[in-house]
Amino acid sequence: MRLAVALGAPVGRALHYGGRVMEAFSRLILRLHPFVTLAISGGCFLSTSVSGLSGGSATSDAGSAVGAEAGHDAVSIADADGGPIGSPDDGATDAAPQAPLFELPVVLAPAQFSPRSLALDADDVVWMNTAKASAAIARATRRPAGTQGSALTVYAGAVLNDGIGLVLTPGGVFWSCITGEHSVCTAAKTGATFNVVSTESSGVGKWASGVAYGATLYLASSTGIASIPTDLSAPAVKLEPSVVTFPVADASSLYFLQGSQVSRMAKAGSPSVIDVVAGAQVGVRGLVLDASRLYWVVDSGNVLAIDKGASAGAPLVLASGQSGPSSVAIDSGYVYWANAADGTIARVAKGGGPVVTIAQGQVAPSQLVADDAGLAWVNANGDVVGMRRK
Repeated sequence: MRLAVALGAPVGRALHYGGRVMEAFSRLILRLHPFVTLAISGGCFLSTSVSGLSGGSATSDAGSAVGAEAGHDAVSIADADGGPIGSPDDGATDAAPQAPLFELPVVLAPAQFSPRSLALDADDVVWMNTAKASAAIARATRRPAGTQGSALTVYAGAVLNDGIGLVLTPGGVFWSCITGEHSVCTAAKTGATFNVVSTESSGVGKWASGVAYGATLYLASSTGIASIPTDLSAPAVKLEPSVVTFPVADASSLYFLQGSQVSRMAKAGSPSVIDVVAGAQVGVRGLVLDASRLYWVVDSGNVLAIDKGASAGAPLVLASGQSGPSSVAIDSGYVYWANAADGTIARVAKGGGPVVTIAQGQVAPSQLVADDAGLAWVNANGDVVGMRRK
């Protein structure tokens, strides 16, 4: 399905096109005005509106329909069953994924205490409240469609936070804590107590970020990056002594920011060899990956991507001129980021295209996380906010 739109100056009067739309639609051309032409193919529902144009609707033999409303400058498309196909803002093409639709953002937990390190699974949003007087690990159930949020749960006794590191796994939650020395603590996601599972002397320092892949945790701290089994069957092992941030992992490699360079290191082998994937990055705010690419945002306002196997390559610019991007996340088809300066959440297709703003009016949003069910982020006022797909 393709959509091409050319918009001219508003004519300032309504056009009632009625039967002419049916005739034009059957020829796959809908001409609302000499300056406004839609070229369409395939069965779809098309709602169109341009300032100064309005009126009429029609249905094709295949059950598709065309209509227009006044007062907007937009075109939206859905299939004959009402499912979304895309819009010009989505940059929809034959190869683009179907653009997801979202419900309005909802506050899942208001006025938290410096919440950091959000994590998602199918049921919950989990985070660390890092303010010293109210430090805790907390979670809230992801809002089911049509409901107004859920009660907040705080892990009893989990007040020994010492940092911002948190990793959510199917078996439980791991976070940075202090028990005389910097440690790793863990608890069942639904539990009320926690255990110390590793300490600084065993190779894990005050870690600020981490990732779980399979049965292994990879934790980045001021003393380097270390691994530890999620079942705690063995002590932590130091993999690399230099400082790294934003670790992510796939089956064979770790990826992270080392200094100003996006880097790659094989999980197996000694001594470790670090390859530069993309160099000279300034002000990186997060790093995520999928099966083929790494994605990140930088202070200059760019949203960037590069193939995981690249060697000192030049990243692809997916978006530029963003307003203080603070964090980045992905789902199966799109890259999302939080713009702290203008209070928006935006997205772009992984393959590139126009940027679409999907949420506005947020308060310096950050800590963005996403999956195919929705998104969550933190506002500067402490609110933990969720946004579900429709």
